[in-house]
Formats: sequence, structure tokens, C-alpha cells
Amino acid sequence: MKNLNVEQWRHLLYKFTSDEDFRPGLQTPFEQNGHVCATETHVILRVDKNLIPKSNDDYTPKYRVPTVAKVMPTPNPTFTISLKEIQSCLVALGLNYDSLSKQCPECGGRGDVDWYYTDRDGDTHTKMDDCPYCEGSGDIHNGNDRYCSIGDRATLAYYLILVHYVMAHLDIKTLKCTWGKGCLLFNLTDGVDILVLTVSIPETKKTFPIKIKEL
Repeated sequence: MKNLNVEQWRHLLYKFTSDEDFRPGLQTPFEQNGHVCATETHVILRVDKNLIPKSNDDYTPKYRVPTVAKVMPTPNPTFTISLKEIQSCLVALGLNYDSLSKQCPECGGRGDVDWYYTDRDGDTHTKMDDCPYCEGSGDIHNGNDRYCSIGDRATLAYYLILVHYVMAHLDIKTLKCTWGKGCLLFNLTDGVDILVLTVSIPETKKTFPIKIKEL
């Protein structure tokens, strides 16, 4: 595994945090049981705090945060997935695996849309407001409408792009996989885990399988 500095770890952790104001505890990484965790509730990055160089960063929770250990399955890997196979799956879905976001298709990246209302007299009124799809940012998560199937389950392609992102930054080529209840635990290396939510495989053409290697 490639050694990262404080800023590089901070950069990775914040890719997993939430941007929702009603969940202030999830807007920043937080320390818990010897780990630094970051999550928006559907995907979790957990890093042994000893892997992160000492700094002035304070990851002590300031608000209510979930107990990550309760949802993390006991590591018992039954198969592996390579970085190359993740890339192949994402390419087959028409996705750029090096990009975490893409232009919002609803507003064309502007961040705003025009609303039209026709009153009882037949007059049309127009108002510009934040795009409801990207909430005014102009960008959305890349792969938020496609799925990667793994065995008899599937996970959002965006989560695999996040996994790929971390693997690439840490120079990790293969990860070990453990099934949990409604989730899949990816062990990238000792002290670095990513948990993703899984669902039944959708009946859609926007799904593609990842090749796995049984242990």
C-alpha cells in the first residue's frame, strides 16, 4: 500500500461524507473505536487511525454519529475482486471510472431550471430556481443510475467508482470481499475497509456483472 500524507487521507475521507445539512455529524469524518470513519449512510470508509499521520485534525464527533461497528460484518472473505475487473465493469456500463461526478443531465450543468405555471386566465408565468435533480450544484454522482452486480447481489456503480478511487490512490490492485446482511465489505488492506449497501439485481440493462475470483 502506498503511504499517504495527512492531506491525502483527508481528501479520501471527505469523498465519503454527506452534504446534507440535517445530518451534521456525517458532514465530516469522525473517530470511533480506533478508526477514522466517513459515511453518508450507504457507503462507509473506515481507516485505522494509526495509518493516518499525526496532525491537528480533530475527528472527535461533534454531533450524533452512527455506530459503524454494528453494521460492519466480521471479516471472512470468500472471494476477491481486482482493480482491473472493476474498471472493466464500469467501462461496460459506459462510465468513466476516473470521475466521481458528471454534469447534471436535467439542467445541463447550470444548476438552475425554469419553472412554468399557467394560471386560470391562460397566462404563463416563469421562475428560475435550483435544479431539483442536482440541488443547484450542476453536478451529480457519476454512476448513480447504474448497477454493478456481484454474485446474486448488486450495488450502485457510483460506490464502485468510489472504491476504485481509493484503490487507485493507495496503489492497491486486489481487494478481499466479505458478505454481510444487505451489504458487502471490501478489505483493501490491513486497516482500510469500505462497506457498500447491496440490493437485489435490478431488471435493467443498466446493470453489468463484475468478475470475481473465489478463495
